[in-house]
Amino acid sequence: MIMMTGGEGAVDASFIGVETLGECEERAARAIAVFPQAGINYRGHHCVSSAIKFDDFLHNPEPTGPKYIFDLAFSRDGKQLVAAKLYGSLKECEDTGAKNCVIAYQNIQP
Repeated sequence: MIMMTGGEGAVDASFIGVETLGECEERAARAIAVFPQAGINYRGHHCVSSAIKFDDFLHNPEPTGPKYIFDLAFSRDGKQLVAAKLYGSLKECEDTGAKNCVIAYQNIQP
């Protein structure tokens, strides 16, 4: 599951491992329900499969540590995350004309 949050402009992405489409939608619905009370702006989510593995998701209210900028590429049917290209900055990602530039606090696992 990819949960997208953030205010105007930059989109933060969180990558959360789930087993099924149903579990993804249930977890997304629970998160979306508490976002208003937590002051989190929901931007969307994707329930996708992928061979790409990310570091574990941590429930920190204010993420710390390094930021990673990715351009996310999805399959035509939207069911798979097929690539996550790493960039040095959000501006660099956007300057390439990438469509899905996101900020993440989870890196791709080797």
